[in-house]
Amino acid sequence: MEHLKYAVNLARDKPMVFSPSLVELLIAVVTQRMLESWTVYNDFIDALMDFMYSQTGVTPVSYVPTGFEFDYTRFISWVPAALIGLSLISWVASLASIRASWRAVRWEEPMFQESFSYVGRRILRFMYASILMTTFFVLASGVAVTPLIFCESLGFGPAFLIFFVVMLGLFVVAILAAPTFIVMVGEDEGFVPSLRKTVRFTRGVFWTYVGLGILLALMFFGLNLVPYVGYYLTFIPGAIGNIAIIDLYNQYKAASELKFL
Repeated sequence: MEHLKYAVNLARDKPMVFSPSLVELLIAVVTQRMLESWTVYNDFIDALMDFMYSQTGVTPVSYVPTGFEFDYTRFISWVPAALIGLSLISWVASLASIRASWRAVRWEEPMFQESFSYVGRRILRFMYASILMTTFFVLASGVAVTPLIFCESLGFGPAFLIFFVVMLGLFVVAILAAPTFIVMVGEDEGFVPSLRKTVRFTRGVFWTYVGLGILLALMFFGLNLVPYVGYYLTFIPGAIGNIAIIDLYNQYKAASELKFL
């Protein structure tokens, strides 16, 4: 709780720390509006839902398609390229938010331009880390799902048990590795050494770290419940969460260094 209070107080003193998170929010709003107004996306979702309902018996027996059919050439337009571009900008903004949070914690001015410039100069490092992490989770998820595909030979019970164990392990790994980019930015190091430090950090303060994550999640969902404007305030937990985790990491790092004195 002390780390969350520290983060709230620091963010109040240095409100510019929220600026990259506001960019993320703006991009999320634009992306949502684009998807809602894109007829191809809506037609695809409708066709997919019709197919799923037919397979589960929700729709009448008179309409049971033999397979999922959709003209994928309709996706060839400028909209997917724009959505990919917006996603990349949002990802860069999330990293810039981490940089701004580190500057605030170090009592430097969390400048908007400097934060994005920092990410731009190290973009290949961050892309490499993202590709490695995404590849790992995709392959691991594939391993988890494979037994369910061949459950006829394995039996549903053993197949589901393998799926559950692998997915539980993935969930734990995701929790332990979640602050990797925070450590990468703070230590200004590559992916592998930052991942090692991150796992040592999250294991060392596991319950405090999990409790902090739960409080931030409750803050996020609580803001979403506020009518009309709640969604537009969800950028707040992002920056506050970065500062709180940075404060926890600095505390853990200082305690670890004292042990070797």
